[in-house]
Amino acid sequence: MDYENSLFFALPGIQTDGHRFVNALFKKGVRHFVVKHTFITDIDEKHLFRTDDVRSVLQEMASHHRLCFSYPVI
Repeated sequence: MDYENSLFFALPGIQTDGHRFVNALFKKGVRHFVVKHTFITDIDEKHLFRTDDVRSVLQEMASHHRLCFSYPVI
């Protein structure tokens, strides 16, 4: 798997928070993260895109991606 070109969205959830996985994923080679929390200390800031709402960033990116195609969305 090409971890270096992956983008991880640290989504909060009811049972867990995606931020818990950021450091482990960085050690595996993932280099791009969309995060809200600032407690991630092992990673250089250039790898983090900070936002107040991770889910809305993911939704906006998905919406833009859908506009690149003309087939119907189900």
